[in-house]
Amino acid sequence: MTNTNININSKVGYTLPIKSAFEMFYASREAMGVTVRTMQYYKWNGRKITEWFEKNGIYSVHDITKRDIDAYLTELRKANQADNSISVKARVIKSFLIYLRDSEEILEKIPRITMPRIHKKELRTLTSADVNKVLSECKSIRELSLVLLMVDSGLRRNEVINLNWKDVDLSTGRLAVHYGKGDKFRVSAIGKQTKKHLIRYKIDLEACDPSLVHDDMPMFQTVSGDRFTDYGFRSLMLRLSQKSGIKFSPHVLRRTFAKLAVKSGMNIIYIQQLMGHANIDTTRSYIQNLDDEDILENHAKFGVVDNQIKKIR
Repeated sequence: MTNTNININSKVGYTLPIKSAFEMFYASREAMGVTVRTMQYYKWNGRKITEWFEKNGIYSVHDITKRDIDAYLTELRKANQADNSISVKARVIKSFLIYLRDSEEILEKIPRITMPRIHKKELRTLTSADVNKVLSECKSIRELSLVLLMVDSGLRRNEVINLNWKDVDLSTGRLAVHYGKGDKFRVSAIGKQTKKHLIRYKIDLEACDPSLVHDDMPMFQTVSGDRFTDYGFRSLMLRLSQKSGIKFSPHVLRRTFAKLAVKSGMNIIYIQQLMGHANIDTTRSYIQNLDDEDILENHAKFGVVDNQIKKIR
């Protein structure tokens, strides 16, 4: 933590630098036990926020006004930053100022922050035909197994990266997800086709080196047997996207799982559990873009009158 050499209990005659205040804020989050990823989220955004304030001649937390915050958020919007990115920075500023007021009592009052409006946009998913096109461009059993697992389970990118061989039961299809969002444990699953290809992938690895499929080894490995980094994983997905001509990312595959699971008739409660969503509204947002054909097809399959009303006069 930065040593500010400030008696923060005096309340009179001092100003606390924004950079020093953010160091105190980070320490408070660490004490709360936030995850490493959440800590990175705070520090990256805190650094960007501090840089903007200092660039505009605002160095002390006591000098931050609502006008300054509005100017910062407006500048982000003019720079065409995504709504979610702007909203994240607004939330960090709000949490930071509330901490200074309520936890440290450094500020008596804080500016009222008007949270940026997030405009709803259609969340991209792939069709079954799109998925088949991507699979056709997978030139190795590793790539094929990886895409199948993501579409079949709805796991997040980092959850897939952190899978070890012991986490996957290839007889039942049970996936033990130890590093979900917030480091929460949950169980997910894969089906027969995905299991079959993962077994093939495992056999190929064993033929090269039996130690590669040890219980504590990563399931999906680089050519050198290492666990994928975020960058390496994204690069692999980008190569497949470019080769197939289908624009997608790991998160698009996650949303694709949700949409295709609904089309297959899976109950949204089970989809929520498999995906690890704390709130079912999040799950609903993943399946909001069902098209007219999906709706008509589903009604034909599950319509109340055709399926439940036996006799009509």
